[in-house]
Amino acid sequence: MRGMKAALLLMDDVQGRVNGASAWVKRGDRVQRDVPPPPSIPQLPAALPAPAPLTQQETTGLIDYGTWRVNTDNCSLDPLRREVSVAPLTDSKALLLISCETGAYNVIDLAFEVTRSQPYVSRGITLNLPFTPPSRTDNQLELVNAEFDASNGLLYTFSKGRGLGDCGVATRWQFDGNAFVLAEYAEEKTCDAWHSSVMTGPPSGSLSRPRHPSHCRGVGCGCSSPVTYLSKLPGMPILAAFLQHERFRGGFAVTARYISLSCYN
Repeated sequence: MRGMKAALLLMDDVQGRVNGASAWVKRGDRVQRDVPPPPSIPQLPAALPAPAPLTQQETTGLIDYGTWRVNTDNCSLDPLRREVSVAPLTDSKALLLISCETGAYNVIDLAFEVTRSQPYVSRGITLNLPFTPPSRTDNQLELVNAEFDASNGLLYTFSKGRGLGDCGVATRWQFDGNAFVLAEYAEEKTCDAWHSSVMTGPPSGSLSRPRHPSHCRGVGCGCSSPVTYLSKLPGMPILAAFLQHERFRGGFAVTARYISLSCYN
């Protein structure tokens, strides 16, 4: 439980409870009505209707385009070893994923939005977080171990901290018709074998690679009120009492070893 006091103090500070009667750590005489209301949760765009599947002719043409005509000059991976995948994005556009860099357990892709018919017109896709994680200096995210579910427009990434897949950064992005919007962000910095990657597969015809089941829901890894605790930690009854009290006081942030300290809106 090392660091618990600091974590609780951070929660009180974020929720505006320091020196108040409902504070975890620094309690005072401030009345409950002085506590500001929880921030509103950003709304995600609704999933678009599933696009028409790619025909064999479309698939062949787009794979050929991604293999030989897209600019991949900055990729270190040998062209003969690159993997090109394609899936429908809308009825008129497709998503191309081209492996660019590879390591022992992580593959970094380039992503392109391409017209489904010739002459092909493409544009590069970048993933930009609406915040800057504490461990980074920018908010641009690489597509690591990416997979795409064409049935609901969801793009997943999972940058593994090590091969076991028990640490790293997992994200989920919703396509809104123009860009991918962050729907989920989860980060586990401690590689301690508590969590491991799983093989999951989107419907047939979508792009698929192993991904990590993230442990926190909401934009910016936000845990909305009432608190939702998704990591099952056996043998730690103190957490049950903690969560019960946090729900009672209307808390909206959970801070624990398995959920990043940035896990609040």
